[in-house]
Amino acid sequence: MFCDALDERIGRWARKIREMGASPAAATHIPGETIPEIDDIGYDFDFYLAPLNPVGYAMLPDFESTLRALENTEKGIIAIKPLAAGKLTPKKEVFDFIFMYADAVSVGITSEEEMKETYSAASRSTVRRRSVGRER
Repeated sequence: MFCDALDERIGRWARKIREMGASPAAATHIPGETIPEIDDIGYDFDFYLAPLNPVGYAMLPDFESTLRALENTEKGIIAIKPLAAGKLTPKKEVFDFIFMYADAVSVGITSEEEMKETYSAASRSTVRRRSVGRER
């Protein structure tokens, strides 16, 4: 469901999701603005899904504000668009960058070969996000 960060229903939805035993999360394609705004409001989310990759693809409004938002939030981060819509080859260095800012990653896979290549590169990364004000 689409809604604005100031939509009064968000808090109720997050509570309902938690009451059902699940973890509420928010997805954004404008993390540099949306994450700080939602953090300031104080919605009860466990995670944010946000574009994250070393070339800045889909990281709005810009690369720097997105990284700042990801560094400053206490919420968990699930990276989306990690291979920049196919512009990047899955390499350990790409995932090292991603895991500096994210706790998990969601990667689109279209074949078994691509799955093996991508998951192999991701599993070689030893970088883990620095905990920001909470246990992980």
